[in-house]
Order: sequence, then structure tokens, then C-alpha cells
Amino acid sequence: MEVTHSAFTIAQATETKSEEDCEDWDNWSTERESDSATSHGGVDESHESFSNTVDSLLQESLNSFLDEGPILHPIEHQYSELKGGNSSFSSNPQSTRDFVADCLSLVCECKGFEYSIVWEIDNKLGLLTAKTGYYIPGCGKIKTFYNSSMTLRAFPLGLEIPGRVAYSGQVEWCDHVHEEAVCRFHRVNEAKMYGVQTVLGIPIACGVLEFGSSQKIPQCPQILRYIHNVCKPLLYCLQDSTW
Repeated sequence: MEVTHSAFTIAQATETKSEEDCEDWDNWSTERESDSATSHGGVDESHESFSNTVDSLLQESLNSFLDEGPILHPIEHQYSELKGGNSSFSSNPQSTRDFVADCLSLVCECKGFEYSIVWEIDNKLGLLTAKTGYYIPGCGKIKTFYNSSMTLRAFPLGLEIPGRVAYSGQVEWCDHVHEEAVCRFHRVNEAKMYGVQTVLGIPIACGVLEFGSSQKIPQCPQILRYIHNVCKPLLYCLQDSTW
């Protein structure tokens, strides 16, 4: 009887141990799954945080470009082979014209303007005449206003936006030129006819940069800073009369 009881006790103990082992295994498996889930969750959260940081940096860079202009001027770099000696662009007149047009187009397309004109001062005659410019393809009636300004106009110093800006050396920004008196804006009739609302004049060494739009573009220091940064390389080639 003692042997039988001992065998029964051992069997019972073995069965109990087996149940405990199974329970321990189940607990370990559950903890492992929990740890794994937590680990994956941490990875997902880390990845999401990194992604958000990258998105934030990209957005910050884009905002900086739109507000301030490019840190490394892409167009100036593209045409760097034109420079020689004292940054002269006169070695290739056609490429110089392309360079100017590219700078003007960058401002127009990024800041909502539809055309730009470079007004050059003739110091002997005291007149500003259109030297070159740019308009956005497909801009409709604005193209006609641009063409008439380029071919039919010359302004004495002190008259109209180009003349006043060249005379005073101060920026002039009007977002309602279609409502101006003729004595203030000689092209007011064309502006009404072709839907021009905003004209901006910026003084440069050789004359005036004019930007215009059919939209109302309120005065904005960031836009002026952007234009300065983008168009700064133009100072070298616009002062050269050989192209």
C-alpha cells in the first residue's frame, strides 16, 4: 500500500508540475506577445515622429524659399559660364537675354505677377524705354497690355510709375491702377481694357523693374525681399548695353 501511495503521490506531483509548467508557458507567451506589440508600437511611433519631422523641415524650407528666394540662385548657377572678369554677361547676348527672362519669370510665377518689364534710362534724353521683359504664356489680355507697353511707351523722368520710381529711387506699389487718374498712370485706359490691377515699380541702377498682374496683390515686404534676392544677379547684365 505504501508503494502504491508513493507512486500515486509522484504521479499527482508530476501532473501538478506539468500544469504549472503549462501555466508558466502561457504566461511567458502572453508577456512575449505584449512586449512584441509594445516594441512594434514604439517603432511605429518613432517612424511617425521622424516622418513628421521631415515633413516639417520640408515645409519650412519651402516657406523660406517662397518668402526669401533661393539660398543658392539656381538660374545664376545655370548661367555661371556667362560670367567673366568682373561678372560681365556681355560675352553672349542671347544667353544674357535668356538669363534675364528666366529671373523675371521666376518672380512672376512664384509671386502671382503676369508680366515684367525692364525700363532703361536714357540719361541724355531723360527717358525710360522698355529694354526687355517677360509675360506668362496664356495670360490672356495681359499680353496685349504688355506688348503695348513694350512697343509704344516711353516715360520722362518723374512721370507715371516707371518715371517716378526712376526719379525718386523709391519703390512704388499700386494695387488699383485701373482706378488711377490719367495723370498718375498714363496707361489707365489700357489697364481698364485689359484688366490690369496691380503694378509694382522697383528702382535699379540702370532704370526700373516693373511687375504687373490682373489680380489685386497687396503690398508685402516679403515679396520685395524675394524679388531682391532673385533679381540681384540682373544688376550685372542690365548695366551692360551691348545686348
